[in-house]
Amino acid sequence: MTVTQEIMLIRTSEAASTHEDWLSLMRVTMEALLREPRLLAELIWGEAARQAARHQCKYPTSSEALKIFDELGTPRH
Repeated sequence: MTVTQEIMLIRTSEAASTHEDWLSLMRVTMEALLREPRLLAELIWGEAARQAARHQCKYPTSSEALKIFDELGTPRH
């Protein structure tokens, strides 16, 4: 994945209006994201932060990030 593609994906994921829209975007790009684990982790943590803000929490928690991993069907080691 090129830097330009990464930036576009980050911006698109940040612009998702709902968690479901974000999940859809991640599922469509999952094959490429699995080759970029750092980027995948960054995107998941960013969505966990947005979810925390939606629930009026100050900081995202690892449990929110793990929930997102589970929603995506992402394998955990």
